[in-house]
Amino acid sequence: MGTVKRRQVKLTRRVRQQIWRLLRVFVILLGLFIGLRLLSWALGPVVKCYSVRSDAMAPTLTRGDRLIAYHLAYRNKSPQRGDIVLLNAPHQSPKMVFVKRIIAVGGDQVLITDGKVYVNDLDIPISEPYIENPPNYEFPADGKSFVVPEGHVFVLGDNRNNSNDSHLFGPVAEKDVVGKVIAIF
Repeated sequence: MGTVKRRQVKLTRRVRQQIWRLLRVFVILLGLFIGLRLLSWALGPVVKCYSVRSDAMAPTLTRGDRLIAYHLAYRNKSPQRGDIVLLNAPHQSPKMVFVKRIIAVGGDQVLITDGKVYVNDLDIPISEPYIENPPNYEFPADGKSFVVPEGHVFVLGDNRNNSNDSHLFGPVAEKDVVGKVIAIF
């Protein structure tokens, strides 16, 4: 049997430089990829994207809208009236999240009557240019104002008559507010 001679290929200096350049580019791209993956993993608990699956917040949010929530928004400050928030759905599986608007905070008085929402000043309804239709229900049913307990918020969907919210399940503990909506697209 014949022997096979190995042929040595002598690489020119130019070819070696090109190989090193390609290797450096590969290492840089690999580093960027790993860095971006680590960043998304680290920010995952801080900022998260959600998809709207109901019309409870119409017309502000409609089915299919996407939103970004900041999960540390209330770490050092309390929720504010008017904030659109994500909250753990009361009496639901822990993975279910609702999106609602905060109408009142701890210590506030709330009354919903004659299609209007009153907070604290029970003579002047709050301005709600964002709602779909005025509420066709009374809260509380006895017609007296309800005081939101400290450490809780009272939330309503902007689509007042088609929303599972505080007028049905009561106030929500601030610890159950998952995050504040910071972008809608």
